[in-house]
Parts: sequence; C-alpha cells; structure tokens
Amino acid sequence: MKKYLLLPVFIVLTGCASTNEYQQYLDATSKVQQAQNASEAACLLVLAEAMKTADPVIRAAITVQIDKCRKESPRIDPPNRGILGIFN
Repeated sequence: MKKYLLLPVFIVLTGCASTNEYQQYLDATSKVQQAQNASEAACLLVLAEAMKTADPVIRAAITVQIDKCRKESPRIDPPNRGILGIFN
C-alpha cells in the first residue's frame, strides 16, 4: 500500500527536476540585464564626453538626454510549470 502512495510523490518530484527551463530563464534574464547595463553605460559615456564642451546651451540639452539613456528592462516571463510542475 505504501508503494502506491509514494508513486505520485515520485512522479511530481521527477517532473519538477527533469527540465532546465528555469535555468534557461535565469540565463536569458542575466544576458538581457548585462546588455542593458552595457548600453546605458555607453550612452552615459557619450554624454559625459559631450559635457566637456564649454557651451551652456549644449550642456542643458545633454542633461535632458541623460534620462533617455535609462530604459525599462524588457519583461521575460518565467517558465509556466502548470499543475504541480508536471504539465505546461
């Protein structure tokens, strides 16, 4: 009788551990965040070089552009596990 009770638990645990979708999700979000950080850093570096000019009108225009360097991260949805991690 105990064997029949352990079988569903084993199936559920195997279903949760058998896929690597969550690891792929973590890798994708990490790569997107790294790319976004590099893009923002490059944008801010260009603006910092442009701020070295002595013209106050150009400096005022550049300060407006600083906020445009920062962009919201695209949303990547986590993998859908479904019922008890077995079904998608």
